[in-house]
Amino acid sequence: MTIKQSLEWALQHHAAGRLAEAEALYRDVLQVDAAHPDALHLLGVIAHQVGQDEMAVALMSQALVVKPDYAEAHNNMGNALKKLGRLPEALASFKNAVAVRSHYPEALNNMGNTLKEMGNIDAALESYQQALAIHPGYAEAYGNYGNTLKDRGRFADAVAQYEKALAIKPHLIETGVNMGHALSALGRWAEAVVHYEAALQGHPHRPEWIYHWGLALHKNGQPDAAMEKYRQALAINPDLAEARNNLGIVLQEKGALDEAILNYRKALVVNPCEPQVLFNLGFALQQQGEPHAAETMYRQALLHRPDYPEVWIHLGLIYQDWGQLEQTVVMMDKALESRPDYPEALSNLGVVLDRQGKVEAALEKYRRALHLRPDFPECLVNMGNALQKQGLRHEALDAYREAIRLKPDYSGAWSNMGLVLQKLDRMDEAVQHHRHALALKPDSSEALTNLGNVLKEQGQLEAAAASYRQAMLCDPGCVQAISNLGNVFLEQERIDDAIATYHQALQIRPDYTDALSNLGAATQKQGHLDAAIDCYQKALAIDPQYAEALSNLGNALHYKGKFTEALEKFQQAIQLKPTFPDPWFNEGITRLLLGEFEAGWRLYEWRWQSREFKFHGHAEPLWDGSQLTGKSILLHCEQGFGDSMQFVRYASMVKETGAETVVLHCPQPLQRLFATVAGVDRRITRLEEKLPCTFQAPLLSLPFLLRTRLDSIPVSLGYLSADPGLAESYRDRLAGCTGLKVGIAWRGNPRYKNDRDRSMDPSWLTVLNKVSGCCLINLQKDPTEKECGLFSSGRGWVDLSHYLQDFAHTAALIANLDLVIAVDTAVVHLAGALGRPAWVMLPHVPDWRWLLDRRDSPWYPTVRLFRQPAPGAWGACVGEVVQTLKDCVDGGRSFVWPVHGGAGKTTV
Repeated sequence: MTIKQSLEWALQHHAAGRLAEAEALYRDVLQVDAAHPDALHLLGVIAHQVGQDEMAVALMSQALVVKPDYAEAHNNMGNALKKLGRLPEALASFKNAVAVRSHYPEALNNMGNTLKEMGNIDAALESYQQALAIHPGYAEAYGNYGNTLKDRGRFADAVAQYEKALAIKPHLIETGVNMGHALSALGRWAEAVVHYEAALQGHPHRPEWIYHWGLALHKNGQPDAAMEKYRQALAINPDLAEARNNLGIVLQEKGALDEAILNYRKALVVNPCEPQVLFNLGFALQQQGEPHAAETMYRQALLHRPDYPEVWIHLGLIYQDWGQLEQTVVMMDKALESRPDYPEALSNLGVVLDRQGKVEAALEKYRRALHLRPDFPECLVNMGNALQKQGLRHEALDAYREAIRLKPDYSGAWSNMGLVLQKLDRMDEAVQHHRHALALKPDSSEALTNLGNVLKEQGQLEAAAASYRQAMLCDPGCVQAISNLGNVFLEQERIDDAIATYHQALQIRPDYTDALSNLGAATQKQGHLDAAIDCYQKALAIDPQYAEALSNLGNALHYKGKFTEALEKFQQAIQLKPTFPDPWFNEGITRLLLGEFEAGWRLYEWRWQSREFKFHGHAEPLWDGSQLTGKSILLHCEQGFGDSMQFVRYASMVKETGAETVVLHCPQPLQRLFATVAGVDRRITRLEEKLPCTFQAPLLSLPFLLRTRLDSIPVSLGYLSADPGLAESYRDRLAGCTGLKVGIAWRGNPRYKNDRDRSMDPSWLTVLNKVSGCCLINLQKDPTEKECGLFSSGRGWVDLSHYLQDFAHTAALIANLDLVIAVDTAVVHLAGALGRPAWVMLPHVPDWRWLLDRRDSPWYPTVRLFRQPAPGAWGACVGEVVQTLKDCVDGGRSFVWPVHGGAGKTTV
């Protein structure tokens, strides 16, 4: 066989991959011609192919000695030298190849690869461009050109080169994978998935490539498919830490914390110092409720990467949960040192500042964060929360709406928006928003609690309780729901149940100030003021900035008779939380009780900001007290029947300001009684009626608007009157009653918050039966059979309560009595307004209108006041009433006495 034939056969074997056969034939040629350049060159190529690059270089060098202009040999020797890491020599070989053959694209491509590896990127790019200029269909050169652009961060340009390569050779696996990498870097995850799948489907290849395929699937919102690829990569290489870490992330997102933690720990076995894995493990431990273990992981991560802002943030969140707010601020500042333009750190710092009461500073952080990242719904919600605290409710609504626009399934934003709508008294909308939040996240104890709060405020107490119980099922440790369930019981007068529920909340979280404050309110309702004060003080020891507890403490001190201390607490609460209405209103009550009317009436107007009061007015603007000449005004009753009777006297003063028409809205039980009120032109029972009024005013705002002082109270004997016909009918019914006719009443409306103090057990009044010459007339509405039985065994007892259809009937009955003796209830206001003698038995600290330390009332000249000498001392109070009654009966003394100094002028 000739040399030519041997080379031809050898080349066929070589091309077919039968390297041993090809090598044997090349060696046969060299036996004949030891310096044959082709045989030497091709034998060197085989040596390179089987990894014997030193031999390859030696053989090709011999070939080039024989044939110095052998371009292929220069090129292939360059490949062998490059494989050996002898890059400068390899570059020289490629340059020699191009020098011999200027249009040699393969050599130019290889030269580009070498230059890239040597760090000479610009020269490498130029080399690829030259190769492609010679051979525009050179797919591999496009791929290498793309790789170099990708490594430079020019991902979009790299994608363009990969597209050209794959258009020529669609099945270039490595180019397809690199295309996936470049698209991933651009965030074009869906396209990256397509290219990874096209390149790797059916070709397991390298586990790192499968890992990147999984990463693209994960980022593309396909966690299950991503998890499959991570597991596939780990099956090939169990020590692939990146796949372990990302598998842990998917498992953590799915709530499989135990398995996630296991994978993070396995990743750390491979690389114990990897900060990202340490951070992820810490985060999983934090979610699992192991903050101390999480803190350890975060600290380890920071040892290896001190400028890791995410770690500083999460470390700060742990301290925030521990209540170490100053330390939290330090952590957030560290995060911002690492990355000053980090919106998440700014937002979290804002939350801490907000909790510290630095709301304006918090808002500044939120605004900076949103400037950096306008599409940051969590920060918008945080900002909405801060705006709420400043009373900027409409601005808060705007923030929540924007958060929902950016993230429609953001349950927390819907729920927080419901909170604002609740404060704006848009209750139905609030319920809708909380229900929407629950549709998105049915097991949200927070949303269930918020829904319960709205339902409670709407008076739907059973529905509210059901919502709180559902929250407790979702999260047995939800102290807010437990405490608020106690509030429902408190409103239902189930005081013992309320107290037990507050204790349940405090067993879970002893430092829960809301439960402590609510427990104080419940014990206060039982009359245990000292125990209530102790609860409030415990709450304030935990949180000295707790304005609600300060206001409650002030209220308890008020009822202890410690008015100076009470005022101090109200003012402290106001200073801490100026938009909180309760301390303003409570201070007003105390000042009115002390006779400080100017300040008291002004502060009393805060009642409309309080949840305890609902403004049921019309659409007309509120009157400011100015002249009403030629104008009309709507006056509407508010609060209890007694309040309306006391303050309807102001209608005539309003009329005297020049009002053309005064319309009075009053409930049906007062309609006939108010028929003859001076100054009223028209009475209505429903505000839905269309009224052409210029202004409106609630009755109890009139003393403020008309600047009533203690010495200018408008007093008119008999500004209410009984219907003569009705009075005649009751005179007939009382015809059999001999002696003094004394009407009695022992309890008021049980819904009044201080009714426990002002109402008494009727057994206290049975001693009145022993006063000779008196006939007791029942004025108590709906007395029980047992209550009536206490009196019916006495000398004289008449119960006409079944005739009392409304207050016109009660007035007609009182008009026939000599005296009314009652606790602080509507009956005594009616007697006083009718100008009839009435004795009022008052608790130790009475309602504000009865003032302090006086036996008369500046509001009613015919009323005498009998006060408990100590809290709960009804025995002494009733004893004084009985003795005074005996003195009046025996000595013929008047049931009334002159008005105490300081009252307004009395007119008849």
